[in-house]
Amino acid sequence: MRTLNIILFILITSYTSAQTTIYSSQNKKAIKAFEAAIDFYGTQNNYPKALEYITDALSKDPNFIEPYTLRAQINSEEGLYKEAISDYNIAIGINPNFNNLVYFNVGNCYYLIGEYEKAETNLQHYVNHQPRQIELEEKAKKYIIDCEFAKVAIKKPVPFTPKNLGPNINSLFYEYFPSITADGKTLVFTRNGRTGNGNGNPFDSEEDFYTSKFIDNSWSLASPLSGLNSKSNEGAPSIAANGQFIFFAACPDMNGKYLEDKKGFGSCDIFYAQKIGNNWSKPINVGPPVSTGNWESQPSFSSDGRTLYFVRGKMTREGVKQQDIFVSEIGEDGRFKEPIRLNDNINTPDREEAVYIHPDNQTLYFTSDGRPGMGDLDIYFSRKQADGTWGKAENIGYPINTFNTESGLLVSPNGKTAYFTSDRKEGLGGLDIYEFDLPSSAQPKAITYAK
Repeated sequence: MRTLNIILFILITSYTSAQTTIYSSQNKKAIKAFEAAIDFYGTQNNYPKALEYITDALSKDPNFIEPYTLRAQINSEEGLYKEAISDYNIAIGINPNFNNLVYFNVGNCYYLIGEYEKAETNLQHYVNHQPRQIELEEKAKKYIIDCEFAKVAIKKPVPFTPKNLGPNINSLFYEYFPSITADGKTLVFTRNGRTGNGNGNPFDSEEDFYTSKFIDNSWSLASPLSGLNSKSNEGAPSIAANGQFIFFAACPDMNGKYLEDKKGFGSCDIFYAQKIGNNWSKPINVGPPVSTGNWESQPSFSSDGRTLYFVRGKMTREGVKQQDIFVSEIGEDGRFKEPIRLNDNINTPDREEAVYIHPDNQTLYFTSDGRPGMGDLDIYFSRKQADGTWGKAENIGYPINTFNTESGLLVSPNGKTAYFTSDRKEGLGGLDIYEFDLPSSAQPKAITYAK
């Protein structure tokens, strides 16, 4: 996670400089053990050995602060935030003025587990004291705003009872990015099929499309979407309201090929296919000006059949940056026009993704980490104004949004049922797709459907 990378940078910098300054301990054996721990942690990436030498150092000097902060860092990287918090607080207890960065780190850990009051207290301490790093100070201020928002939101929860879609849709693997036709009868989603028992990174393995039909008030057993899946990755499907077109994202493989044999424009591109009878045509790259050398993904095709929303980001050595939501309309010549970046009521300097335009064409759902929220990515919605612009984004509310990542919201055509992806403990494995009754405050306009 980006937050943990910040912590990692801080501690490597601190320990590198610490070797040329005075440690908080004068015990030579403790210092020798700690420096061995630094070597195993930083140079050899051997956490068990590093922890072993940290324990040794602390057995020789229980008030040696640096081993506590290194162990906290390791626990943070392993997602053991409560254990990290314990060590950071021990360090603060030994010497509250040891290093102001410890307050940022412990505040960050509290923020990551949703303990907003304690997070705000420690982050505010970091902001109010020296030394400070400009970048981290800005992050701390952003997290403080999130904490203040979260404390209010928790006191005003919205109705939320998520229900797992069950084994016909979900499996031991990862299921995500659902899409549905306007009649509510066909569901298409992405499944990652090579993740063993569901552990690991869902985006490291092959992604394919699966589909299911709503029959007799339940979803049928999902099956691979014939004609579109390849040995490459296909993801983020958006099926047209009439079920006759599908837009999706595809990225190049190690040989630079898209969908095994297709050409692209330098990064992830958007493709589409048309249904002919019961079969899908060969996918076609939407092409410029939608697909470019930038990163284009997560399309959402409107029910009017003329408007495509998608996410565009700039590819850098560090990954995708400046993710924003764009829109492109089909012109009279049948080609997509130059995409337009949505206004600042939607986009922020940070990350926007998982855009979804409801069939009412008036309500837009998306995720963002660039506006006040519960932490990390939250789900927001915006309504189209009389002048055609998008109104101010609204947080969909707690406990739909939490300190975890919430993303990939899909709203049924009737506007009452919503679907989203989560790795909740009660799931079947990996990421699962859930449904819930959408709060009335976030519901789109009612629509009618004629087949």
